[in-house]
Amino acid sequence: MSVKNFFDGHNFDPLKQQAIAARFTELVNRQEPASYDVDGLLVVFSAFAPLAREEADSQITDVEVHVLQERIANPHLWTIHRCFARVTFMFHTDEQARTHAEAGWQEAYADQYFELLQKHDEFKYLHRARFSVEFDSKENFDKNYGSSWFYYDR
Repeated sequence: MSVKNFFDGHNFDPLKQQAIAARFTELVNRQEPASYDVDGLLVVFSAFAPLAREEADSQITDVEVHVLQERIANPHLWTIHRCFARVTFMFHTDEQARTHAEAGWQEAYADQYFELLQKHDEFKYLHRARFSVEFDSKENFDKNYGSSWFYYDR
């Protein structure tokens, strides 16, 4: 989606501005009830890209991720780890992660994961060209992070 989608001719579409302002208020009030004056709110749409990605990713269920992993059917793939809208395909060994990256599998896996994201992208804001996944290994996870997702995700 380009910024043109937020225009109604020559100006920003007031209905879309109001929808974004309402969503902003809803999200802010989730943390702590607060009052924001959104009248005349200037919305810079590119600022919502990280939030849109995190929102879409948070709606992907563990079942969907498990089904994706089964569909990929790679015996070297240990798990698909997600945290803070970051997606990491975890292989069993460093060598497996490196070999799959060198063979170009990151793009193919990113394509497949992005399909899941698109289903939850309410405003059609996400673009495949701006989405990537990482490859890592259980070997690295165990050796350098003590097998702790807490330390790994920090």
